[in-house]
Parts: sequence; structure tokens; C-alpha cells
Amino acid sequence: MLELLKQIHLSADKPYMKNHRQTLFKGFSLIELMIIIAIVGIMAALSAPSYLQYLANSGGASLASQLLAAIRLAKNEAQHRGTKVAICALTSNSATPTASAMGTCATSGSSWAYGWQVYVVSTDTLLYFAQPTNATAISTSASSITFYPSGIPNPNNTTFTIKPSGCSYGYQVTVSATGTSGSTGLQIQGGPAGTITCP
Repeated sequence: MLELLKQIHLSADKPYMKNHRQTLFKGFSLIELMIIIAIVGIMAALSAPSYLQYLANSGGASLASQLLAAIRLAKNEAQHRGTKVAICALTSNSATPTASAMGTCATSGSSWAYGWQVYVVSTDTLLYFAQPTNATAISTSASSITFYPSGIPNPNNTTFTIKPSGCSYGYQVTVSATGTSGSTGLQIQGGPAGTITCP
């Protein structure tokens, strides 16, 4: 009798266990999966323009910082060495500068799209160079700036405007001789709180 009751009990549990396993391991239906994919696609499409704009803005900030650092290096080296030091735009056909051979400086025009180099004027000694891939975003009126041992630049007022493609705001790097003593002002303007808009 006891054995019979055990068999009845086990038989009664089987449908519940089967249904429980089916509920536990039930996955997504094809329609549910298609809805999820559609939602993810819409969210990606909406966020892509903002992300690309963020990358452009970040690239502009980085480019402005690199350029300002190179200009500041030229000024400091001129004062430290007691001789003229220049920063110039590289030409489109310039070889990559090396420790033993400078690149070719642009002698006219205002394109800094191929990068720049810092060098000692009297000896053509290369001190630094950079060839950023987004340098096409730079526009200015000068192809080079020369610093005298006093730190005064020639030309004495130069503005570099930086507006990468797709940005929502740009930057300006300014080099100017200021004050009665002819001291040099170097600064970055613009950015998220600035008034330099793109394009």
C-alpha cells in the first residue's frame, strides 16, 4: 500500500516538473528579438551624430594644445639659447623631419595641414616636429613665426583658428607682442564656453 502511494505521488509531480522546466528555459520569440534589435538600432542612430561631434570637439582641443605647446617651446628655446628659434608649417612634399635633417618649411601661404617643426634658425637644428592627422583644421595668415632671444615674435600678431570637420565649437591660438616691454602673450581661446562656432 505504501509503495502504491509513492507511485501516485511521483506521477502527480511529473506534469508540474515538466511545466516548471519549460517555463524556466523559455527564450525570446523571433518577434521579441526583432523588436529589441530595432530599438537598439534606433538608439545607435540617434547617438551617433552626438558622438561624432564629441570626437571632433575633442580633436580640436587636442590640436590647439599641441600647437600652443610647440609655439611655447620655440619662444622658450629662443630665450634659453640666446638666438632666434622658429616654428614653421611643413610643405606637402616635405620629408618627415629627423634628428639629422629638417623638413621643408613653407615659405608662403597659410596651410599648416602637413604639420610643423621647431628649429634653431642659425644652424637649422631641429628641436621638435609634429604631423597631426587633423592639422587640416588649422587656418592662419602666417607660414612661420620666429622668436628673438628677447622672446618677441615676428610677426608680432598671429592667430590660428582651429575648426575640425563636424565640430560644434572651435579654438583660437593667439601669439602676440603685448605691453610696453614687448612681452609675448600666448593663449588658447574658445572651447565649450567660447564664441568660436563651427563650421
